[in-house]
Amino acid sequence: MKAQKRQPKGADGSGRFVVERHPESDLVLADEDEKRANDETKRLERLPKTLGALKSSLNKADELASLGRDRFDHDWIVQDAAVTVLTQIGEDVKRLPKTFTAARPNIEWSKIAGVRGKLTHDYVDLDHELVWGALMQDISTLRGALDQ
Repeated sequence: MKAQKRQPKGADGSGRFVVERHPESDLVLADEDEKRANDETKRLERLPKTLGALKSSLNKADELASLGRDRFDHDWIVQDAAVTVLTQIGEDVKRLPKTFTAARPNIEWSKIAGVRGKLTHDYVDLDHELVWGALMQDISTLRGALDQ
């Protein structure tokens, strides 16, 4: 299939475009609004898989928390596992459709996604107290929202 060019909606040609992969892997230019709508549709289609991955990560977080604070404080493997699980939770949250997150406004979705960025980019200055706090408190709050 040949790549297609999409014309801007405005007659003056001022529409902004983004590059998007076509399902048949040809490159297509798409309007930003169209891309957002396509992304949301894809996220809705992947929702069961995303929720399954998220619940699996929450179970792992619960298991790590059950090891106790002393083990967490003295075992770098447990600390690294906790960081990895929390990173995956943040990544999964970023993949949730906006309709899903908007229906659960009591959860601070952007903060959860932001933790992922902090864990992956600022790992040198990582505060293990915050990691432990997330394992002990934030995971149960998130699980409650998902069980609704």
